[in-house]
Amino acid sequence: MVTVIAECTVMGIPNISTNLSGFGCFMQQHIADPMSYGIYIIDRHFKCVEESVQQLAQVHVLCSFFAA
Repeated sequence: MVTVIAECTVMGIPNISTNLSGFGCFMQQHIADPMSYGIYIIDRHFKCVEESVQQLAQVHVLCSFFAA
């Protein structure tokens, strides 16, 4: 799965990951502003389920503007 997400990033396709996944954790630790690269990291480690779902919904709305 990491290869696909990394390929999306290189191709400029926005992608969504979590800080519980290897890719999301790595990107959050090594890139100062992942969103500037189209990498949206949902916080599932420090937030409750409802907050994570809310954050995911916000990212989906934001990404829908890229598709328009």
